[in-house]
Amino acid sequence: MTNYSAPPAAGSGESRTAAMLAHLAGPIAAAVSAGWLSIVGPLVVWLLYKDKAPFVRHQSADAFNFQVTMWLVSVAGGRLCLTNSLMPLGPGRLTVGDLTHTHCGN
Repeated sequence: MTNYSAPPAAGSGESRTAAMLAHLAGPIAAAVSAGWLSIVGPLVVWLLYKDKAPFVRHQSADAFNFQVTMWLVSVAGGRLCLTNSLMPLGPGRLTVGDLTHTHCGN
C-alpha cells in the first residue's frame, strides 16, 4: 500500500514566486510558440529548483505533468479533427476520379 504524504508547505516569497513562474511558464510559452514549447518552462523551473526547495519541486512537477497532459490531448484532438474533417473528402474524390477516368479513357 502506498503511503501518500502531504505536499510540502510553501516557503519563502522566492519559493512561491518560482512556483508561480512554473505554472505561468506553460501558457506563456504556448502563446509564444503556438503550443509546442509549453512543457519547457515547467521543466526548466524543476531543473533549477529541484534540490533547493521542495515546494517548488512539487509545484513545477505538477505544472509539467499538466502541460504534458494538455499537449497530448491537443495532439490527439487535432488528429481526430483532421481525420473527421478530411474523411468525407475521400469517397467523393474517389468517385470523381472514377468518373473522370471512365470518360477520359473512352
